[in-house]
Amino acid sequence: MVPAAWRRSTRMAMIGFACSVVAPWPLHAAEPAQGTYSGTLNGASYRIDVPPNWNGDLVMLMHGYQPVGAPVSTPMAAADATPVFLRKGFAVAQSQYASQGWAVSDAVADTERLRQYFAKTYVRPAHTYLYGFSLGGLAVAASIERHPRAYTGAMITCGLTVSTPEFLAKGSSSRWSRSTR
Repeated sequence: MVPAAWRRSTRMAMIGFACSVVAPWPLHAAEPAQGTYSGTLNGASYRIDVPPNWNGDLVMLMHGYQPVGAPVSTPMAAADATPVFLRKGFAVAQSQYASQGWAVSDAVADTERLRQYFAKTYVRPAHTYLYGFSLGGLAVAASIERHPRAYTGAMITCGLTVSTPEFLAKGSSSRWSRSTR
């Protein structure tokens, strides 16, 4: 049987150790100030815009198809839809993706990495939404399927939401074009 005094001193030592390890950790990340933030995560440029009237929600914006070799601006330019969300009080985060072309896998991974970065670096948003257009719409659908608990909702405009094999097999035929009108 272990003496009570030894148990008490061991317990106090463990509490002291735990406090010394945890104390330097911030309880939460800092809320971002109004402005534009940019950088690179795993080879993908990103842009984060925070409006002066931030409502605590975040829109992850997924851009459309970019041909391989298309010029990329540095720092990353805001997408056309960004001001619409900013006026409504949403912060907007968008990734350039690490690759161009049919980059659905990179789009999903890079956008999720940016979402996590935002929550760790600044603050966890009250709600996080996905918005994508064109090929970004397909990436939004894939993101919602892969990370359903990460997002409150999603919106796809002009989205390519058929499977890649189906699109590639039928995409250029006139029959496909007529059947989807």
